[in-house]
Amino acid sequence: MTDASIPISVPLTEDRTPTALKAAAGTNIRTQTAARFLVTFTATSVLGTCCLFVFALYTNPWGNYGKTGYQRLYNARLAKTELIGNLESAQRPKAIVLGSSNTMRYDPARIEDRFGLPAFNYGVFWGRSEDALCIVRHLVKDLEHRPKLLIYGLDTWTFDTPSRGNPVVPGVRRRLLNTPQLVRHYPGLNAFQRYWAKFVDALSIQQLELGWNCINDSELKRRTMPPLAESSLFTSDGMRIGYWSSFEKDKPVFEEVEAGKFPIDDLLQAITKSNDWSRFKIVDSMYGVHGQNAQRIAFLEDLLALCDREGIDVLFVINPVQPTYYKHLQKTSNHEENLRELRKSLHQWQLEYACVKTWFDASRVEYFGGDPDGFYDPFHPATRNCNLIIDELAKRYQAP
Repeated sequence: MTDASIPISVPLTEDRTPTALKAAAGTNIRTQTAARFLVTFTATSVLGTCCLFVFALYTNPWGNYGKTGYQRLYNARLAKTELIGNLESAQRPKAIVLGSSNTMRYDPARIEDRFGLPAFNYGVFWGRSEDALCIVRHLVKDLEHRPKLLIYGLDTWTFDTPSRGNPVVPGVRRRLLNTPQLVRHYPGLNAFQRYWAKFVDALSIQQLELGWNCINDSELKRRTMPPLAESSLFTSDGMRIGYWSSFEKDKPVFEEVEAGKFPIDDLLQAITKSNDWSRFKIVDSMYGVHGQNAQRIAFLEDLLALCDREGIDVLFVINPVQPTYYKHLQKTSNHEENLRELRKSLHQWQLEYACVKTWFDASRVEYFGGDPDGFYDPFHPATRNCNLIIDELAKRYQAP
């Protein structure tokens, strides 16, 4: 065999034909394009997220990011909690009013006169059982303050099924979420969930729309939420003084109602004749709830167990509604059924928990000799009606 016939191993070399070179160039272009797109997309997303978050921080309509912003609603939970926290231990009240805004005219001075205990009205807007639990846990565990008496005003919707709030923590109202002293005591809610909820809120369409509307509302200014006693809504004992007419926009009615010069019964009778209750459709839905939510009942029972352990007496009252509106609810909702269920629960709690000393059904003004015109609207009772309720509770309660 000649040398010419022996196979020679030739090393492989890069294919540099025009077709191969063109294919490689195409691959490089696609890789570079994908990289540029990824960088651009990431940078745009980060920039957009930052812009949304800065906008949320600036407008801050829910008070998620501090006390300054275009806040339409006053956070009574935070303001009242800060006021109590700033008091010296010896100055803190021994009697506490709990409940929704329907309890905000239960007068601490009247309570002190009838029960002999310095009092504070801790009623909060849209208050539910989780608010009461968090408030008392905060007082007992954080402030090491044990009140002697709780007067808890209940509504038929106090235990309704959670339907509003942040989507990350459904049912937790934002004003509770934005009161760190209280929300830390919400059962099963950890710090990560609380911070994540606020972050998600910043990126939501709802936040964007609400913030934009706030900026464009000529009557709304960016401001810092004032302390309780400096607000136009409350006095330093927790009582609400800011009430507006349900019949005329932006008309204050507090002084008229207190003086007995606001004919709310006549106004509601006129609505009954016209059969146009549309302005109260949100309220109708509140009082038209179906049944009691097990979680919110559990919150209340946790509160009662805590009061049993700490030796805190509890008095319950079912808050009234205006008589003409009561008749409307009878015809259009299951309000009566809800009241029966609430009475049954109160009876059972009084049997099971030693702290429950008594309860009073004030759901109708006839039960306490109240005034049909003693309301600021169909469901917020005025001072004179609240005083009669306090007097009745005092008769039923024997202070130790």
